[in-house]
Formats: sequence, C-alpha cells, structure tokens
Amino acid sequence: MLSPNDFKDKVLNPIVASFRYEPDSLSKAFSLIWSIDAYASHVAFEGVDVYTINEKSRGKIEANFKNSLQCSPNAHAWKFRIVREASNATKHALRKSKKSDIPNSAYVQSAVIDGYAGYFSGVSHWGSQIVLDLDWQYDKLLECWRDGSDREVRPGPLFSWVPILDIIDPCVDLIENGP
Repeated sequence: MLSPNDFKDKVLNPIVASFRYEPDSLSKAFSLIWSIDAYASHVAFEGVDVYTINEKSRGKIEANFKNSLQCSPNAHAWKFRIVREASNATKHALRKSKKSDIPNSAYVQSAVIDGYAGYFSGVSHWGSQIVLDLDWQYDKLLECWRDGSDREVRPGPLFSWVPILDIIDPCVDLIENGP
C-alpha cells in the first residue's frame, strides 16, 4: 500500500492538476472524485498494520474515518460527504439507498456557470465545468439545505449544484487535518 504522502504525490496531485487544466472533462472529474475518496482511505490506514487485522476490521477503520470527516462540525464536512457520495454513485452507476445526495452518475455533469448564478455563488472558475448536482431539498423555514438523509447542512451551497473545482482543496485539507 502506498503511504498517504506517496499516494498524494504520485496519484492525487497529478489528477488535480489535470482536472484544473481541463475542468469540463467528465473523465477527469470521475478520476478526481475517486482519487479524493481513495486518498481518504490511504490516510485512514496510516500507521495501521493492515495485514494483522481481518477484512471486517479494515472496513470499519475506513468507514469510521470517512464518517468522522463527513459528520464533523467542520464547515467543509458536507463537501467531503458529497465527494464520497459522488464516488459511490459513479463507481456503481446507481446508488442502492434512496437516502443519497447524489443518486447516480448522471448527477456529475457539465454546466456553464456565468451571470448572476456565478456571481452570487462565489465560484472560483466561470464557464464550462463539471459540477455535482445535489439531490437536496431547501428548507425555507430554517433557511438551510437538507441532505439525502434529511439532515440539516449548515453552511451549505448557495445552489443545488457545486463546482468540483471549489471543493478539491477543502476536501483534501479536511482529510489531512481531520474532523
């Protein structure tokens, strides 16, 4: 198994650079989503002798680490959650659970962000790019988003879509620094 630093240097960083150069590439977006999710797995196993524990324990270590990231009080936790959801949706094409933020691979799509939507969303890049389209509901009474599990998301995105370019760094930082 690659160390987290080796995985980041040899896999994640080149994919991030490639996607930033071509932010409207669906294939690069899928690769980026998977590599961020995989990077979290590598970090979860840092310092763990995986050959001395059974497969069930390995799964728990990974799941517990990723759950702690996406459920943490960190303001960027929801960003990791949607990357993890997108990773599962794109790997499996269609999510089994109806309580998902991104039900299937079609929710990772190209969009042109400009005009008022671009201005008010505060996106880092205008123009054609890949976004995650969230299957969230806006709660007008509480003025917040409710995720696929009907949990309140604060702070959340301005719109029901999030440009992948805007969540790369917060996700990597959260993975490296913990919840």
